[in-house]
Amino acid sequence: MKLAPSEVRVPKAAEVRSAVAFKTGEHAPDFHAFETDNYIILPWDREIIQGGELVLRPDYAARL
Repeated sequence: MKLAPSEVRVPKAAEVRSAVAFKTGEHAPDFHAFETDNYIILPWDREIIQGGELVLRPDYAARL
């Protein structure tokens, strides 16, 4: 979210706004559907491929 606005401004956009489904961190988007202090783990982001196998993301393991 921090990089996107700067990339859009490069071609001289008149206005740049951001929108997210879940606002969780310090970045303040212009629009959001939900806001929480909790850690959000989305189903499609739970696992990664390591050594050709799907495994639980190590940084998520402690939160599940």
